[in-house]
Amino acid sequence: TLGSQWRVLPVPDDGSGGPHEFVSETAGEERRRQLVGRYLPEPRWNVRIATFEGDVAERAEEWRVFVTKAGQILRTEHTLPEARPGATLDENAARERAVAIVARDFSLDIAGGTLREVSARPAKRKARTDWTFTFVDASLPPLPQGEPRIAVEIAGDEVTVVRRFVFVPEQWERQQRATSTRNLIVRIIVGVVFGGLLVSAAVAGVVAWSRRRYTPRLFLAATGIMFAVTLAAAANSWPSSQARFVTEIPLPIQLLGAVGIGLVALVINSALAGLALGAQPARLEGSGTLP
Repeated sequence: TLGSQWRVLPVPDDGSGGPHEFVSETAGEERRRQLVGRYLPEPRWNVRIATFEGDVAERAEEWRVFVTKAGQILRTEHTLPEARPGATLDENAARERAVAIVARDFSLDIAGGTLREVSARPAKRKARTDWTFTFVDASLPPLPQGEPRIAVEIAGDEVTVVRRFVFVPEQWERQQRATSTRNLIVRIIVGVVFGGLLVSAAVAGVVAWSRRRYTPRLFLAATGIMFAVTLAAAANSWPSSQARFVTEIPLPIQLLGAVGIGLVALVINSALAGLALGAQPARLEGSGTLP
């Protein structure tokens, strides 16, 4: 039961990403479809529950609740502040807790050969010890590359995360990062080119206005339409923007920054589009016409 200081921030998550591409590329599209909803995420809601009030260190506590399109809870993740006191379990006790959770949630166990442990990693905190156990689901046919895995995270004696995922080898991830870097460079070049064209057209519009070869009414109409459309798009994405706010910075400062920067960008983009369009009627007058 949470108090009024907690904010519930739901955002849609289409579930796409590298693991989907990896399985499709290495094991085939049919195998990818078989794993969707189990080890590969499907479209869902990602609900973040956080607070921006109180002690800064305590604000690190958050919940993540993943909800299907049918309203069913897939899993809940609980993040605790690193300084929060808790139990210090030894490896065997923590492993027993993790194996019991996997057996309860997924009907897999080590004794039956359907579960295989990959790693057990401790993390010493200020007043507790956290554990992360990773298992392989051996009940499924093996993938050509990668593995269907289950991770269990324990903070003190509380199981905070239980998630299924496809392990992607580092070599494939490096190749994807290289491809992403090239794509980013292309996107930057495209943005610079089209941004330069828009600015050039706006400057030409200012010159045409100074020479009285301009249509101010079209400038006002185009600027207003661009402003309204961009404002609607910003309002539509506002919940997603709020969900990305960090709890270390006071909420009013983040709201002021997001709104201020957004309004400046909105006005500049709308004015540039309006200035570019306002000069077009005079140019069209001198162009050829079709019968």
